[in-house]
Amino acid sequence: MARAAFQRKTAPAGAKTEQIFHLHAFRAFAIISIVAVHALSFGINIAPHAVKASDGGVILNGATQALFHGGTLYFAMISGILFSVALKARGWRKFFSGKISNVLAPYFIITLLMEVFEWSPTKGLFVVEQSLGDFAANVASDLLNGTGSFQFWYIPVLAALYLLTPAVDWTLRERSRKPLAILLVLLPILVTRTGSDVSAQSVIYFLGAYTLGVWLGSNYEASMAIVRARRAGLFIAFLLSSAAIGGLFLVGADYLGPISARESAYYIQKGSLALLVLDWLKSNESRTKLLDTVATHSFPTYFMHVSIINIVGRSARVYFGPPESVLAAIALGLVLFAVGLGVSIFISMGMKRLLGRRSRWLIGA
Repeated sequence: MARAAFQRKTAPAGAKTEQIFHLHAFRAFAIISIVAVHALSFGINIAPHAVKASDGGVILNGATQALFHGGTLYFAMISGILFSVALKARGWRKFFSGKISNVLAPYFIITLLMEVFEWSPTKGLFVVEQSLGDFAANVASDLLNGTGSFQFWYIPVLAALYLLTPAVDWTLRERSRKPLAILLVLLPILVTRTGSDVSAQSVIYFLGAYTLGVWLGSNYEASMAIVRARRAGLFIAFLLSSAAIGGLFLVGADYLGPISARESAYYIQKGSLALLVLDWLKSNESRTKLLDTVATHSFPTYFMHVSIINIVGRSARVYFGPPESVLAAIALGLVLFAVGLGVSIFISMGMKRLLGRRSRWLIGA
């Protein structure tokens, strides 16, 4: 997921390439959404029950989820676009070796470290006492289930998407197979992800966004022209799905049999919004230092931000008490957002300056 991958050919093979800055900026949009939902949710979740159950607390939680939940769908779509635009031409060997070094290796190392160390506001950083056998069993379980840190559930799902990439590519090679690709894109409306648990349902759910990204990237300029021509319909889909999410939260409804109506609505909402944002960024393509910085460090930020939010948030609760009002919960959430994003980027910048390209083995790229 290195920044250099965000390139498009502007001349025959071997000629100079230019970066697709709007796609790079979309990475910043994605990670900002992900950090926001975790930071704001932490702020309301540690509040007393009376605050959480109040009208303001319910509205805050509903608004946070409606605006930011499902941001990992953006990353799945970006990964799909990148495959078609830049990575497919390099061959399968480089594709898989790149994913191992840039994504799976740091996931393995960070999971090991998190199993070794724990942190608390009163004890600080300390080594967890456990036998070697327990350690190995816990690491294996964490790696398979993505339980080393709250947000790590996405990495095993992402690994499954990588393994399925040849099959997705096969569906798009022939016109006769396009109905299968359409089915993969639409299936998540009826197949509900299992939250932060790794499962076949979650793989199917994110495979839809990934397939859409691969499809878009296979003829990117033509695909984005179609998106531009369908902006009105996409905007209506975004509004209707957002209204559905708000209504479901308002009445406290979710599952219709085995299907989560909320997750189905999130999928439509985030898919339509992703296309609208991509179109807007493409139409207003310019390189801004802030978005460029956030985007460059987006994947390391994904690895680190939850730990930083937990450390700062748990410390705030121990030393200052839980937020006693909705406004206090919002304020805490905003502080945690700024700290989670800012400190993650700062650490990533320091690691890259210190270790260069070798830093990807520790924090991803």
